[in-house]
Amino acid sequence: MAAAGALAAVLTLVATATAEVELSLRGEGRSIIVGAPPASAPGPSAESRTSVMSASLTPRVAFAADGAPGRLVASYSAFLWTQDVGAASGLLVNHGVDARAELGREGPWRAVADVSGTLGMSEPLSAPPGSAGVSQYASAGPLHYQALGASARGELQRDRTTTGLTLSGAESSGMGPAARGVMPLQRTAGAAASTRWAATEVDTLVLSLDASRTWTEAGLGAVVTSYAGTHATWRRGLSPSTEGWVGAGASVSSSSGGGSLSMEPSAEVGFLQAGASTQQRTVARLTVYVDRFTGTLSPMAQASWSLRWTAADRWGVAGTTSVAGTDTGTVLAALDLRTTWAVRDRLAFETGALARWQRDPRPEIPSFFEVGVFLAVSQATTFRVASGP
Repeated sequence: MAAAGALAAVLTLVATATAEVELSLRGEGRSIIVGAPPASAPGPSAESRTSVMSASLTPRVAFAADGAPGRLVASYSAFLWTQDVGAASGLLVNHGVDARAELGREGPWRAVADVSGTLGMSEPLSAPPGSAGVSQYASAGPLHYQALGASARGELQRDRTTTGLTLSGAESSGMGPAARGVMPLQRTAGAAASTRWAATEVDTLVLSLDASRTWTEAGLGAVVTSYAGTHATWRRGLSPSTEGWVGAGASVSSSSGGGSLSMEPSAEVGFLQAGASTQQRTVARLTVYVDRFTGTLSPMAQASWSLRWTAADRWGVAGTTSVAGTDTGTVLAALDLRTTWAVRDRLAFETGALARWQRDPRPEIPSFFEVGVFLAVSQATTFRVASGP
């Protein structure tokens, strides 16, 4: 019955929706410095280089259909870039597709499905906008890779309780024998369930259960890692515009790569301030992390901060920074700061600074830092292609 209802909602959306197509173009230039950590840092170091100019162009086509039962959005973008304009390093292309469907936005239930895929070149700074975050990189230079991801989530709200279920899957790997040797194939499938209970007007309790299974083609063979965890969180409204939370839990995991069943604690402390023009979020957590190169789970301590500030109608500032470390000695950090000026509707200039840092004690994993500043201009035009009755 649920599947039939969802299908009927999709057919109704297609029949009654108003559809639009957006054509957008983004051009960007960057000045980048790549270097190696101090000589005492273990692992292979990236070759140091002085400031170089990196340029990119991103044409994008997006389709959106909005109707009574929900919304459907899909887009394709081609990220064309060169790592070093002066050295004529050649044109590199990243193809990206994204699709999102939402149903039941105004009722007691809601369903969301997302699908995304990328095929192209990976490099810490010369990556599509919005990729800031803590990640492991197999190389400080361009690396041919592919990545696919899909997720589906359903929520049901009754009185003061919201229950949700999420299913997800992902796959990524280097393309070709050489690239796959440094970025092995990794597949992940997971499920998560959560219950949110509004205990009082300012207090909310959240209980979550999640489990995943990861397959990694590591250097010595396939490694399969299984994980299951539970987490409880108490969120409290400190004022009309601020919220704080604290959570704790535990997880168990096992790996075919060696070692017995292990149990790890988890914890999280966070603060969110959301006003009319400003939103900032600070989070510190203790969690586990699936190693990109071995497939094994390691405890990880992570801290992150993000800011979004709308200074005026046409000015805005956004920033994210994060740092993480594992018990094996891996340290990862990222920074993304940008300012946007909307010259007029659909035309904007953007400037900012980016940074990535990776330090790993393993001799086969590169240790490097990379910083850069950028200037970009973007233009978008929307066309209405269909209207519902």
